[in-house]
Amino acid sequence: MKDIGTAMAEEIRILDLALYLRKHKTLIFSDFHIGYEEMLTSRGTLIPRFQLRNTMARLEKIFTTINHPLERIIINGDLKHEFGNISVQEWREILKLIDYFSSKCKEIIIIKGNHDVKLMPIARKRNIRIVTNYHLGNILIAHGDTLEDMSIPL
Repeated sequence: MKDIGTAMAEEIRILDLALYLRKHKTLIFSDFHIGYEEMLTSRGTLIPRFQLRNTMARLEKIFTTINHPLERIIINGDLKHEFGNISVQEWREILKLIDYFSSKCKEIIIIKGNHDVKLMPIARKRNIRIVTNYHLGNILIAHGDTLEDMSIPL
């Protein structure tokens, strides 16, 4: 008989930026903070823009590791960085990321994080659901910045 740690290790894997739930054919990502570079630039810190390019390279390696179709990709909060309006970088790069993810799975779910105050216009453009938490079998996925995120149905 397998101990619980071994059983979990066979079911849940960490693949670089992602948590992979094999049984549910699901990848979970969190805290991309797209738009961080534009925010720094707006405050006088000039840095090269490489976040999306580097992220996409890492994502390619993750998807190469998984050799079967995914049911879903869950983005567990803080997809964007700015609290207020949607920056130009956020619009452009989030749409690229969502389009990329759409080619890899049947469903994308975004769990709203504290930085995702103004994410709905982007999600609506690609018909993506935004939720406060998500139940996958007996697993609760929540960004965790509010107590409501942790509600468990009886």
